[in-house]
Amino acid sequence: MDAYHGERLCLRDHFDCEHIRRKFYKKDIDIIFILMYNVNMDLNLNLNLNLIVGFLKESMTFRRGKIIMKNTMSFEEFVASPSFKEFLADSKTARYIYENIICTEEMVRKMAEMSDRGKPAIMASGPVVEHYYSVHMEACDMDLTERQVRQAIGRMNAAALKALGYKPSRKGVRLKKGICAIFKSGTVFNRPEAR
Repeated sequence: MDAYHGERLCLRDHFDCEHIRRKFYKKDIDIIFILMYNVNMDLNLNLNLNLIVGFLKESMTFRRGKIIMKNTMSFEEFVASPSFKEFLADSKTARYIYENIICTEEMVRKMAEMSDRGKPAIMASGPVVEHYYSVHMEACDMDLTERQVRQAIGRMNAAALKALGYKPSRKGVRLKKGICAIFKSGTVFNRPEAR
């Protein structure tokens, strides 16, 4: 392990990307840099300032004024697929689920953990998506009970995990009863280079 990689892991031990993202929603990257610099000084981490900048650039990026995971394709890129463009491109519900549920640092981490345990990623994202749908059903512009919509959510999971090097391994794995009310099966992902 090189020195830079070691420093980056150290940074990850001290900075919670999800907390930073939520606290500084729609804020400029300079504000986040100042926060991290101050923590660096308070904890006497003696981290090179260039490493902090590198960490920010590698760990997150800004899209539509919001910090999201780096390397995750945008919603526009996701719906560019012919199979989704027709019914998802103008969906505010699909955009919200993709950008604010599926592609958050916390959710991607949970889906990766499920994948590493050989379980479908939908076990992490499904309950949250279903809860959002049940609470906002009247305002939702897509029907989660439709097979095509559920498949689209599965593809969202795949797009988010792809940024971490995960690929579909087993499809159509049945979920145990009680995990989800609407989703009945999902895909298990693995990361080949991790083996």
